[in-house]
Amino acid sequence: MQTTTNTIDPAATASPNAVSPTPANQKSLSSGVRYFGETVLPMDDGGVIKFSPSGMKAQELLTFAQNENEAINANPFFPIPIPSLADMTTALNALQADVTAWNQARIAVRDTSSRVEASRSIVESLMKMRANYVQATSNGNTNAIVSAGFLVRNAPAPVGDLPAPVGLLLTLNGTPGVMFLEWSPVAYARSYNLQMSPAETLERNWQPFRVTSTVRQKMDGMELGKTYAFRVAAIGGASGQSDWSAEVVRMAA
Repeated sequence: MQTTTNTIDPAATASPNAVSPTPANQKSLSSGVRYFGETVLPMDDGGVIKFSPSGMKAQELLTFAQNENEAINANPFFPIPIPSLADMTTALNALQADVTAWNQARIAVRDTSSRVEASRSIVESLMKMRANYVQATSNGNTNAIVSAGFLVRNAPAPVGDLPAPVGLLLTLNGTPGVMFLEWSPVAYARSYNLQMSPAETLERNWQPFRVTSTVRQKMDGMELGKTYAFRVAAIGGASGQSDWSAEVVRMAA
């Protein structure tokens, strides 16, 4: 008697809710996204790379790139990095060598600069001694000084006539009988000559008031209700005194 063996198809009897095994070429990412080969990309959630190499120093860029190259190695999200790990490693090694050489050069320059400053200080001190010797031995003779390799200072140019002071201002400060007179400084003036005159009429009777080295003067004891005129001249220069300034007029109060 022949016995018949029934072959059961597992697919036909499988439960509808059963999970099929993962195919060999399917990769599972940590995010839970599965893809076959490179046909399915991770889900786009709006991520944008933040990277500004122009603002990095060489060492900062080197460190950042080394860390990134290590992070992308064997990363399931990026199975075939572009550029390749080998090309990036070669470039990083070259930058590392150059950064190391640059740091060594900086140290050498710093050390050399210190030696230069020390040597310069010695030469500067000796040259000051030499200059004193040449000045004393030459007795101030220009040709002798120049023959020793030194330069000679230009003789001071004459100042010439001084200009008349400008910007005269006569003010009150609220105190009865007190006035303040001020003006702009005149270059090379040794002092200033002030004159005063009554100013009730157009005629002036200028009288010496005071000589001062400052450009602001306090006048007290002025007669209330009386009008005064003042003018100023700078003392110094080729002629000894500048022209008189324009007068300034005010009533004492």
